[in-house]
Amino acid sequence: MSVKFTVIVPVHNGEKYIDDLMGSVLCQVDEEEDNFEVILVENGSEDVTPAICDRYAEEYECVRALHFGPIGAYRARREGMRAASGDYLVFADVDDMVSDKLIDELTRYILFFNERGKRPDVILYNAATDDNRDKRMFGFEFEENKLYSDKTAFYKLMQLNDSLNALWNKAISSGLAARILEEESSSHEEKSFNHGEDLLQTAEILDKAGSIAYLDSILYYYRENNSGLTGGYHRDALENQVKAWSAFDEYAAKWSGDTYLGLIDERKTLTCCISVAKLIYSGIPGGDKKRDLAAILEDPFYRTYAAGKLPDWAPEESVFVHKLMMADKPMKELLASGRSFRFRQTIKGLIRRKK
Repeated sequence: MSVKFTVIVPVHNGEKYIDDLMGSVLCQVDEEEDNFEVILVENGSEDVTPAICDRYAEEYECVRALHFGPIGAYRARREGMRAASGDYLVFADVDDMVSDKLIDELTRYILFFNERGKRPDVILYNAATDDNRDKRMFGFEFEENKLYSDKTAFYKLMQLNDSLNALWNKAISSGLAARILEEESSSHEEKSFNHGEDLLQTAEILDKAGSIAYLDSILYYYRENNSGLTGGYHRDALENQVKAWSAFDEYAAKWSGDTYLGLIDERKTLTCCISVAKLIYSGIPGGDKKRDLAAILEDPFYRTYAAGKLPDWAPEESVFVHKLMMADKPMKELLASGRSFRFRQTIKGLIRRKK
């Protein structure tokens, strides 16, 4: 029995990274077996990415390039799901890479369950950073070779921290994808945003999955990219996150009532810190920075959660920024920190150029 995979890649301004990703994917092509397809969902790029996507589609029969306007990462992934023909769908971001064992390992694992009359709706696997490929990013405690129909442990972890957020370390069955798309179609719900969309989509996947399996292998390599679609500062980031958290709250209430409400609120406080940090340490003009910061400080979501407790696992930068947010004059302290950071970055740049 063969298993066909669809690799879905939302692509926006990916000219610097797409060749690395596609190289890691296409090396797994089996010319004698139609074992996977790649769908590049190009959405509103402003560089030469559209042409690169078309080139791959012309050179490889297994690659399709779909072009949309700036529809956002959420809808880009959904358009990829609609176009997919694989038995399982795998997600990747254009600035990352996959293991050259991805397809073989997933095929082996799916066949392991199929031989026992089982079919996982979701296969969760581990990942590593590209600069440390042997170290697992996530300390998942799920068992291998076990099919979880009771999803309580996954629901709990989804609410405790962000280790399950990403879509790029999950394969989902075509049946689960069809159920998700059918419900979306019947509700006439359309979301177009980039920030927090992985939180929302993963929550929906877990909620609708009939069963989940964990494969304890590193099959994905994550690269930090602050210039990407969700990296760096974007004016609509906090607004997008508010939408995502609002929808997530409904899932959390369904799964656990208010059991983890306090911990979820801590994560919302972290969201406020990250939004502020990306703004104040960005390179946008000072006047724009002051205007946007004033808007964030007055945002109802920010006013509700900014002063809350941070998660114990919050990054050091967020802890530092949170202290500035709690100052008597937060606007002054935050802008001063931003200026100091930009000054140091400028000096470092000058030193590098002299070398």
